[in-house]
Amino acid sequence: MSLMLPNARVLNPAIPPALAFILQKMTSKDVDERYASADEVLQDIIRKFTAPRANVAPSLTRAASPQLVAESPASMPDGPVLPKSHAPVAKPPSLLHLVKAEKSTTTHTVQVDPQGIVARETKSTDEEQTARPRSAGPRPTHPHRQSPPSNGPARAVASVRTRSVSASVRPKGPPKVVPTPAPVAELPKKQRTILLPTAAALLFVASLVVGFSYAWPKYFVRPAQKTVQSIIEEGMSQYRAESYQEARATFLKASVMSDGNPQLTAEANQADTMRLLVDGQLALRRDEFAKVEQSLSEASVRGADVAALSNLRNRFQAKRDALRLSAEGVKAVEAGRFIDAEAKVTDYEESAKMAGLDPESLKNKLYQERENREYEQALDRAREALADNNFDSATLALRDAQVIRNTTATRQLRQDILDAKSRHDWMVRGDKAMKERDFAAAESAYQSANAVDPTDEIEQKLKVASSMRLLNEARDEVRSGNLLNAKKKLENSLWKWNMNKSARAKLVGLTKAFEAAQLVESGDQEFVRGNYDEAIRLYEKAIPDLVAPADEFAKAKLQEARQGKSRASKN
Repeated sequence: MSLMLPNARVLNPAIPPALAFILQKMTSKDVDERYASADEVLQDIIRKFTAPRANVAPSLTRAASPQLVAESPASMPDGPVLPKSHAPVAKPPSLLHLVKAEKSTTTHTVQVDPQGIVARETKSTDEEQTARPRSAGPRPTHPHRQSPPSNGPARAVASVRTRSVSASVRPKGPPKVVPTPAPVAELPKKQRTILLPTAAALLFVASLVVGFSYAWPKYFVRPAQKTVQSIIEEGMSQYRAESYQEARATFLKASVMSDGNPQLTAEANQADTMRLLVDGQLALRRDEFAKVEQSLSEASVRGADVAALSNLRNRFQAKRDALRLSAEGVKAVEAGRFIDAEAKVTDYEESAKMAGLDPESLKNKLYQERENREYEQALDRAREALADNNFDSATLALRDAQVIRNTTATRQLRQDILDAKSRHDWMVRGDKAMKERDFAAAESAYQSANAVDPTDEIEQKLKVASSMRLLNEARDEVRSGNLLNAKKKLENSLWKWNMNKSARAKLVGLTKAFEAAQLVESGDQEFVRGNYDEAIRLYEKAIPDLVAPADEFAKAKLQEARQGKSRASKN
């Protein structure tokens, strides 16, 4: 309510200027500028919307307006003068009219026919001349007087422009004549009866048109625009925060609300365009470059925001370049061309920053790959040294690998080196013992080496050492006269290592002795049973094939058997 009602023609250019002027004057914020009464409104309506004769003032005679005649005697031809009874009686000007006249310039135009009859008088103010358009048609004459013929003498027109003064101020010097404003011609009562409802209806319709034109955008279109624009602003905030899924849903909501409303065409176009840019950003995240290019093309055609469009295009180009540089750098790293990879790091960092990628990824990849390669190379050196039984070199290479990365592989390799070194030491001891023919010590060393990490080589050496130890023990058994134990050891020796020629030759050479030893063992069993005759027979049969000292032991047993037989005979 604090704002002034806008001009009706601004809201609707189809409204006539005269009606716009009347409405503007009726709704003026300044009370003094409004109409003083309904009669003034009606007079303006009649003067601006009815026939031109509504502006015709009553006829004036020379007597009624002596000032005008006196001022322009040459312009008024001689002719009969109307009786005073026919001259209209001019009403004295009111105070309100004088005040309004003080603020404006009034022009009176009087036309006089050849007979001295005032044919027409018009009055216009500066405000009316400004608001009222000029009419291209001729000005009509008074309705109660006939216009002089076209072939009559020319009319004289006198124009007098004066400025009215306040009634309370009387100027000094000779009195100045103030032209009396011509009253508006009175219309017949019947015509006034028709014009009043017509004028009221026109005002009512005009008020509805102006009010609707003013209220529709203010109370219906503008609230909807504000709502949609607020939704679009929310989507823009989400877009700037790179919450693209939420932004897409927001722009879709704004597009649905604007769809079908011609007043919201711009908002709908903006929401749809931003949705295209959001789709482009989402496609860029998935590395779907074809979809990104399509979104850029469509958004550009639709007149997308230059900054948003440029941002998406720059990120798209930057990410494509970053991925290309990354692939080339990784390929160079994998090929061991670290210098070529390092040359691409700087360019990748710049592109990655613009694309929203990790600018350190290629550098980290380069460092990681180089570290992995150095680590693997150290492990390979350690394994090669270990295979050559160069345990010192293997230990140093392993330390280099552990400096880069201490992993399960390095710990396992360390244990392998320790075990290999221990096994190697036992193998060396065993080999030395074999050379010294200390087969028992060699067998013990080989067993320790085999416990650390069994191998075919250690297994074979262990069997040889065991076989030789059994052969030596068999020899000792033969020397002690225990031929049966010697036989068992020789058989075990061959079972451990069938290539033991010494054991095989010993076993073959002592075959009869081993058989005789078996007879002695049977004789011992018969002796225990008291069957002395059978024991004597077995001993006597075995003694010739036995070797010393086993034959001496058999002879002693034979003597005991004979003594036992003698004792049994006496009893």
